[in-house]
Amino acid sequence: MVSASAFCHVFRHRGRHVVYDVPTNRLLAVDPVLAAVLPLYRPLRRAELNDRLGSQFSRAAIDAAVAEIEDGRRREGLFRTDRPQSTPPVWTAADDHALACCRRQLILAVSEDCNLRCRYCPLGAKLATRRSRRPLRMPREIALAAVDDFLAASAETEAPIISFYGGEPLLALDLLLDLVTEVRRRPGGERVRFCLDTNGLGLSDPRAADMIRRERMFVQVSIDGPAGLHDRLRRTARGGPSHARIEANLAGLLRADPTLAGRLSVIATLTSPCDLAAVGEYFADFPPFRAAGIDQPVCLRVNRARHLERAAAADRKVHWGAERSQADDAAQWRRQLLALRERYLAWRTDKTLDAWHPFLQALFEDPLIAWYHRDGNPLSAAARLGGCCLPGVRRLYVGSNGTLAACERIGGQWPLGTVAAGIDVRRIQALRERFAAAIGDRCRNCWAVRLCNVCYTCLEPESGALPAGVCEGVRRGLEATLRLLLDLKSRNSRSLQWLVETSVT
Repeated sequence: MVSASAFCHVFRHRGRHVVYDVPTNRLLAVDPVLAAVLPLYRPLRRAELNDRLGSQFSRAAIDAAVAEIEDGRRREGLFRTDRPQSTPPVWTAADDHALACCRRQLILAVSEDCNLRCRYCPLGAKLATRRSRRPLRMPREIALAAVDDFLAASAETEAPIISFYGGEPLLALDLLLDLVTEVRRRPGGERVRFCLDTNGLGLSDPRAADMIRRERMFVQVSIDGPAGLHDRLRRTARGGPSHARIEANLAGLLRADPTLAGRLSVIATLTSPCDLAAVGEYFADFPPFRAAGIDQPVCLRVNRARHLERAAAADRKVHWGAERSQADDAAQWRRQLLALRERYLAWRTDKTLDAWHPFLQALFEDPLIAWYHRDGNPLSAAARLGGCCLPGVRRLYVGSNGTLAACERIGGQWPLGTVAAGIDVRRIQALRERFAAAIGDRCRNCWAVRLCNVCYTCLEPESGALPAGVCEGVRRGLEATLRLLLDLKSRNSRSLQWLVETSVT
């Protein structure tokens, strides 16, 4: 039987040979001979190695590379050939304890209705949905029962979070006000942090503004950039623009309570075609902050709505002023990202003043933070299946009818139970097994297994299969992150010092 090769990923970057070693989770610079020998180290015997690589390197150089590999294996655990077993996690007493005492976030879908019709939203654009947009509100008794269960099951969590979600949660403002009051009255309710995920149209209501200020509520608002870009896709239910109203509402809130700037985050959904420079300029001089006299960068997150890249040619013409194809858009997107990558490198390594840094950070830094906080222990025999959490602990989503799910991105697709009956651990294990079946044996030989963030939300809603191309996309993204890491280090040895102050939640 042919032996396995070293479990690693070898690539070239700017003329250098680099190895990501999976068993140790380390990134190493190596010489060309070692880079060539590593993939063949175990499958081929020494004589076969010389036959295969003899035209490129001398026998002595090949022998030296083999000796270095064997020394690294013996001394530091590098270049090992062991592959992990890919099996569903076994339910343990620790899982029982986490569900009973350590829950961290409750997400209440208090309204399934929305006053926007965003083209990329699965609730508003007639796309394949995991949730529906209907004029439904969560009954008070369901909400309170979910709250009581969460408070009891988060006893060991220092600052549990209750999030109000939708649809648009401010369409159920009376319920929100009632729930906040009831939570504060309950034992343990004083520890709760409240979060509001809103489109911003309802923030003009004085009752909402007072609730946010009084409770020091964390607020996330969706703004996609300047008005032209935002209003192209985020239209009201009557088809009108939404950008100006959202900006005015935020500015009014911030003038009344400047401390909200430290609790506010903005999420921008980027679609192609998109002028990324215009987005960067907008968030560098965030108008609601400027209008309120706040001199600090906005906290920004970005995501990308890929399905709109198949938009009609007419839509491209409206945006770009010329006939364009999907390939044209993809090429333009890549050129823009490369330019922004260079701008990010200059800001982080040359310490150049760049007001665009909220946008640059949002584009590039989450993967760097995940790498910095990666597991430093040796690879275990049981592979971690993607980036899956224990359903119900990190997040628990409650639909308006009381159905429980792992998170808001799954919705009611694979329910874990109901508020009335509680979480059914058999359903959690079934979801784990469904994911393991979709993954199959692909994790076992994948060099990205220790850094992968594929989770239940990636599964096809109907079949439960993992779509083709997901794993290759993860590997491309991870290699891009490693290349960015190398460029940062090569330009300035202290360019990664900022990571010491970061954390992963």
